[in-house]
Amino acid sequence: MIKLKKAQIEDAEMLTKIAVDSEATWGFDDEFMNLFEILYDVTPDFISSQLVYELYDEDQCVGFFGIVKEELISILEFFYISADFIRKGYGKIMWEKLVEVCKENQISLVEFVTSPEAMPFYQSRGAILMENVISMVMPKREIPKMRFEIR
Repeated sequence: MIKLKKAQIEDAEMLTKIAVDSEATWGFDDEFMNLFEILYDVTPDFISSQLVYELYDEDQCVGFFGIVKEELISILEFFYISADFIRKGYGKIMWEKLVEVCKENQISLVEFVTSPEAMPFYQSRGAILMENVISMVMPKREIPKMRFEIR
C-alpha cells in the first residue's frame, strides 16, 4: 500500500542517502557527487522547519520531497526517488502527492532547479522551463530552472 508521511528529523541521513544515490544514477563522477552530498544534505533543521514528506510502498521509503513554503513562490528543494525504484511509476505518484500537499498548504506556485536529464519528467507533469541557470555543484554546467503552477 502506498502512503505519504511527514518526514521525521531522525530520517535526515536516510533522505540524504536517497538524494545522493538517486542523483548518482545520472553517472556523475565522484567529485561532483561529493559536492552534491554537501550541498544537498537533508538536515534535521530542514525537516523540522519545511514541508518534507516521504513516499512509502508498504514499509519501504521509495522517495521524498521537500518544499520551502514562501509567500508567493515556494521552492521545491528536493524531489528524489530511491535509485532502486526509479522508472517504476513512483515519480508520478509522488508528484500527485506533492500537488495535494501544495493545495493543503495554499501553495499555488513552485520553482525548482533540476538536471537536464530529469527535465522531461517535470515537463510531462506540466512544469515549464523558465531559464537555464548555473549549477551550484558544477559551475561550468547550466541546469534548468522550472516553474509549476498548482491548479
